[in-house]
Amino acid sequence: MRESEVFPHPGAGRAPGQGWTQSAPGFGRWLHDFTDGTWSWSEEMIAMYDAGLSNPGDVEAVFARIHPDDADRVRTGLEQAMRAGAPLNGQYRFRTDTRGERVFAFFGDPVRIGRDMVVALRGYTIDVTDHVHAVARGMAAEMVEELLRERSSG
Repeated sequence: MRESEVFPHPGAGRAPGQGWTQSAPGFGRWLHDFTDGTWSWSEEMIAMYDAGLSNPGDVEAVFARIHPDDADRVRTGLEQAMRAGAPLNGQYRFRTDTRGERVFAFFGDPVRIGRDMVVALRGYTIDVTDHVHAVARGMAAEMVEELLRERSSG
């Protein structure tokens, strides 16, 4: 499949720096082609994973790095989306080589030929680690403030 067929957006297929396909830190594209069973990831996706993937597209190597508490949920959602030809989304923790554990959010849509034939899932993954940590810090600060108020009023 050509990129312009799978990612129909302004700038598809343009040279780096000439549109939407330019590099964006913490943002990558992926595709699972049902016609031949292959996975492919943009260079940005491979860099974001920071996992020394020797075989880009080796989804099992990716699942080996997904946090064990997240892997089954992600795999099940992916399998259901593939069977149903439905959109999917989610979030998972991922162990990188040099940046520790990161949190990635993902979303994908079916690629159809005609009305009913689903030939692929295409999607995007975003590194949301900083946002997740900021939200967690804010929630923790609110909990501490509430506990201190309860203590001082009692």
